[in-house]
Amino acid sequence: MISIDSNKILLPFDCLDAFDSDSFFNKPIIKGGQTLQDKYTLNNPIPGLKSIEVNPTANKVVIETSAKILKDNYLQGINLSTLEQYTDTINSTGLIHIKRANIDQAQILLADTTQNIAWHEKTSFSDLIHSIQLCSVNPKYSNDLFNERNNKGLVFTGNQKTIKCRMIIYDKYTELIAKKDNQVFLKTCSNPNKLINQAKGIIRVEQNNTSFKAIRTRLNISDNNILSILNSKENPNYKLLDAITSLHSVEQLELFERYRNKDMTIGEIVRMEGMRNIIEKCNYDKILVKEFLKSLSDKWDAWYYDRNGKPGFKTVLQRMRFEKHNTESFYFKTFNDFKELLKVA
Repeated sequence: MISIDSNKILLPFDCLDAFDSDSFFNKPIIKGGQTLQDKYTLNNPIPGLKSIEVNPTANKVVIETSAKILKDNYLQGINLSTLEQYTDTINSTGLIHIKRANIDQAQILLADTTQNIAWHEKTSFSDLIHSIQLCSVNPKYSNDLFNERNNKGLVFTGNQKTIKCRMIIYDKYTELIAKKDNQVFLKTCSNPNKLINQAKGIIRVEQNNTSFKAIRTRLNISDNNILSILNSKENPNYKLLDAITSLHSVEQLELFERYRNKDMTIGEIVRMEGMRNIIEKCNYDKILVKEFLKSLSDKWDAWYYDRNGKPGFKTVLQRMRFEKHNTESFYFKTFNDFKELLKVA
């Protein structure tokens, strides 16, 4: 089921059956004595309702909200089950009143598709984020860690120019309790402690969809109607994570992990990988390794044994035999566990 958080919708003005214009800031656009546009705007009347812009002359109403408008149902997001509550909460402000039967005329201009992954300390949050980062080897996407007092996680940004791409993975509990504006929001909930407890152990995955084309493409729909979007069977966040990590393999992951934080020059790393490749080709057989080295030089033992503080084939072979008994990397398994949960979320 598609759930969205921050979003902006467009409705025809005639979908309203009430509009309290006195509560809005009015700024008409007049040219040559003729009113071209008569905009009424209001920002942040309640938590979760970011702005309302009413333009009767253009027959437009633009409403920007987040899932905080659902109060205690915030973590569910705006979906088919909560769409009625979303409409009713907007109407309850008395600022505008949307005819409930007409909400299906709404067009979504932008939306963040969200999923909550119940991780619950399967590993530490830092190990999870590190696992995802290690697997994120597609050069079309950059990834950046952030670790602030009120939020921590990982943000992916695509370098594509046609459709902007951005996805964030973060600790929902930390973000919910630490952000200052969330304290105001929590006061509007009937049971804020229950909501906070529900957020514990939750990893939020959130993708920004900021254009008609992005929404239609990622959700595989032909229009931007709100019901088309919420009825979509696609899993855009999983698809994006899969694309970001599509080039990875166990071997690639282990290669990146092997030299993380190692005080080695690039020459030393290339030398080590050459040795490892020869050992693999010799099927981890000590005798074959020796025979191969002997076929190359009478001084084969200078390479086989440790020399001048540099590990030789004997030491590397011992390490690789040990690794072979632990073929599935901890980080690789952690990432796959998370990815599978995202797939079914």
